[in-house]
Amino acid sequence: MIKYGITREFFIPKGAQKFANEEAAVYLYESGGEPYAVGFVGKRTRPEFNCSYRTEERRAVAVSEFLTSWQRIMRVKREAIRRADKVHTEAANCAAAIRRVLTLAFPTVKFRIRSENFSGGDSVSIHYTDGPTAEAVEALVNVYQEGDFNGMIDLYEYTNRREDMPQAKFIMVTRERSEAVEAAIIRELGITDRNAWVEDSRCYADTLIYRRFRELDLTPQG
Repeated sequence: MIKYGITREFFIPKGAQKFANEEAAVYLYESGGEPYAVGFVGKRTRPEFNCSYRTEERRAVAVSEFLTSWQRIMRVKREAIRRADKVHTEAANCAAAIRRVLTLAFPTVKFRIRSENFSGGDSVSIHYTDGPTAEAVEALVNVYQEGDFNGMIDLYEYTNRREDMPQAKFIMVTRERSEAVEAAIIRELGITDRNAWVEDSRCYADTLIYRRFRELDLTPQG
């Protein structure tokens, strides 16, 4: 079945006079001896208004306000989009810069790096398995973080803003351990039950595994 949609021309009387800017258009006409105006925004086919006016002067004022207001609305909208794109670009550029640094420092390690934008800021997350210690990676990437969250005052403090490099509000490093590495640590420590309490260390065996993993540099040699 063929469906025929209503076009803008359906609402515009023949002989109507057009006034427009880059955002909106208004068509002036008369009906029953009264001045009318029908206004459209962008490429919309249905009008924003179709009104009669007591005088041509009132119609002229209304048309001017309509065209001016939509110029202002669209200008604000474009600026918001521009700022959002800038935030997105900043986080993406930050992720790309971090990738270059880590690839140069640890060419044999595969890093999974992603940028994210959210209300109030942005972040870059770094994930990898085994490889160098988390401290070694953080030492290279912390410069890309703009500051830190101060829990004492419940406020993010911008203490490291730089104009010479892309940055993000949060840089998060997550180092995961492979099953093979975990098994090797368990053998090294002589652990038989990872959930057992180790009295000499005053912690559970699983915590000892975690601590040992943090100490190990497992960067593959190229």
